[in-house]
Amino acid sequence: MSSPSDMTLDSIFSTYFWMSVIFHLSLAMSVVVVYDWVLSLPRELRLFWAGNARSLSAWLYFANRYIALFSEAGQLLVFVPWSAKGCTRILLATGIPTAISMLAQAAFHGLRTFALSQSWCLSIAVFALTCMPFAAALMDFGYHFTGAQVVDPIFHGCIPRLDYPLSLAHTFTILNRVCAIVADASLIILTWRSLHQHVSHVMTEKGLMGVFLRNGMIYFVALLILNILLLIVFQQPTLHARVTGDPASPTLSPISSILVSHFMLDLQEAYQRSSDIQVWDDSLCTSQHVISSGLIFVPALGSIAAHIDAPHLDTPVAETDSSAYVLGGTTRPL
Repeated sequence: MSSPSDMTLDSIFSTYFWMSVIFHLSLAMSVVVVYDWVLSLPRELRLFWAGNARSLSAWLYFANRYIALFSEAGQLLVFVPWSAKGCTRILLATGIPTAISMLAQAAFHGLRTFALSQSWCLSIAVFALTCMPFAAALMDFGYHFTGAQVVDPIFHGCIPRLDYPLSLAHTFTILNRVCAIVADASLIILTWRSLHQHVSHVMTEKGLMGVFLRNGMIYFVALLILNILLLIVFQQPTLHARVTGDPASPTLSPISSILVSHFMLDLQEAYQRSSDIQVWDDSLCTSQHVISSGLIFVPALGSIAAHIDAPHLDTPVAETDSSAYVLGGTTRPL
């Protein structure tokens, strides 16, 4: 039979192990985000800075990429010795952008939902679900958010101190991960439902539709798996007595930012490569459409806000004039 001292020792070792995992994972994520940005910069310059990316696509990409980049680059500073006030300022300077970056990712989830379902109600619901981590992050700043310098064998740097009820923290961790899992699962289901009769064709297509569905499926399946894993990890009993707030959201946010950024780069590359783009003068039209492999684009959203006309995927695009275009035998005015 184990003695109380043995049980206490096991608890201490387990706590140190999981805290070490969290701290080193945070450092690794910061390095990965910066490294990924450096590798992706030439492609970004070609597609978004020098290319013909639409306004909302570009701004959404920049918000998702650079807010997260600023936040994660700043996270490297928490490992530098600071005073108590310096720790608080550094943590606020990195924590606020991290929370804001979650909004950009939520907006992308909402737009992709609308692209797949053509339903504002469903897209707003997914947007609201993916906004839950943002709301939880804002609550952290309302519980006497301060920073403290810690010198520990497994960690040396600034950590946040919150007057946060542990029961509330655990509830928010579960709620945030469940909402994210539901949102990601909804997007995966919508993707398969939209093209259940054309999977074999689209999964090998190199055009815009193939990128939109195939790559989107891969990225959102990855996010779904990560959300499930984080939900399991952060429910470890040894973490309940040590961790305040929702540690899962700041951990997943940089990974989500990288995946969404690459998905948007893939979309933009396919969008600009498409040979079926039809452009009308903005001064004459209140809206313009891009037709490519059955996808229809609103100009402000560019390669983001598409909707899929599934029944006519195999129907060629008809001739287009200055006042209307025909898709699958249906004439639609501009």
